[in-house]
Amino acid sequence: MLSGLSIEWGDYDNDGDLDLLSAQAIIYNNTNGKLTAISEDPKSCYFSTWVDYDRDNDLDMVILDYDSADIYQNNSGSFSLVDDSIDAAKYGSISWGDYDNDGDLDVLVSGECLHKIYRNDNGLFNDINASLYAESSLESWSSNSKFIDYDNDGDLDTSWVGGSVGMPLFLGGVDYTTKIYQNHNSLFTEINKPFDDSNSGHLSWGDFDND
Repeated sequence: MLSGLSIEWGDYDNDGDLDLLSAQAIIYNNTNGKLTAISEDPKSCYFSTWVDYDRDNDLDMVILDYDSADIYQNNSGSFSLVDDSIDAAKYGSISWGDYDNDGDLDVLVSGECLHKIYRNDNGLFNDINASLYAESSLESWSSNSKFIDYDNDGDLDTSWVGGSVGMPLFLGGVDYTTKIYQNHNSLFTEINKPFDDSNSGHLSWGDFDND
């Protein structure tokens, strides 16, 4: 059975309209408002997303399955696998951002037993071995992680919402966790947060008071 949790819109062919990428990595081309599948090979994956990771002004495709995040490069509308070395896991997420301010997009991935940052080195992705929560727990999951510059210091920090299993699940042994990591010269340190932990959900950031 195929599964997935998202659809993504983006103009992958640069013709001025939005095309659709399904969670199963099927691309639907938009022609005058009519969506037509141009790929017939659905993937069993968690979700898929668009990103211009190589900065060549077209949208590439990333498929997050249950053990890797596969990057497909867009070559004039056709896609080829260029990297499957990024770890991924079920019940997770992926976030893109330039955490080291070198001009290219790095990637934050999270999921069951996983929470890692990969640095983009000219299109190759390397684990920076950041000391993030889920890496130290063999029975942890994350439903949502994000890059966010919460302290307005010009670099991207990270936030994480998820849980960890202490005792067996049937005994109710789940600890819900929300964590924020501050970026200091590309080193990430957990900060004390002023709110309670959340269960498997999402964090949303914004300037609600316009300050």
